[in-house]
Amino acid sequence: MVLFIAGIFGPGIAAISVVRYASGQNGLHSWLWRSIQWRLGWRWLALSFFLPLAVMALAAAVHIALGIPSDDKELPRNHYQSESSPTTDRPVNRHSWSVLQRNFSIC
Repeated sequence: MVLFIAGIFGPGIAAISVVRYASGQNGLHSWLWRSIQWRLGWRWLALSFFLPLAVMALAAAVHIALGIPSDDKELPRNHYQSESSPTTDRPVNRHSWSVLQRNFSIC
């Protein structure tokens, strides 16, 4: 988990450190100020917010209109998916489940 967080914030922290080292506190302040100033009109901001929502709504509408099943239980089964896991009702591969039982059983 620590590496995941470091991977997310690492590049930003590195950029701040380099700018602070190279330009000092005033350079860092001006760089951060330029980073948050946007020169976009309200239409572009609205488009950037509502376009992903519209695309997701369109995909959901097409999904529903085509009658694609929304749950695993409605999908057709094959010979690998004939049993259910004892912990969940999701289908599992028989061979994989027997290997897991054999290698990781408590008893």
